[in-house]
Amino acid sequence: MRVHVFGEKAPEAVQTGELFAAQRPVILALPGAFTPTCSRAHLPRHIEQAEPPHSHGVDLIARLSVNDSWVMDACGQAHNADDKVTMLADGNAEYAMAV
Repeated sequence: MRVHVFGEKAPEAVQTGELFAAQRPVILALPGAFTPTCSRAHLPRHIEQAEPPHSHGVDLIARLSVNDSWVMDACGQAHNADDKVTMLADGNAEYAMAV
């Protein structure tokens, strides 16, 4: 399956098999970027609590939503996700419908 991440200057397609290969990921699927509950409670908490999973062998914490890469990047920047939570875009809901 393919999802998108925001690269240096533009969205980049990434195969989930390659992204998750040789890693222990935690994937948090959420209804949408900038939704009230996700923005006030979910994402800030995931960012604040990123270290405990990493200290238990989790290599990647990813937030997946059916938004485009631009919106996911803006949401990550607005909440200072930085390298703590990777923002994954599933704009066509391909991944969401497959799992």
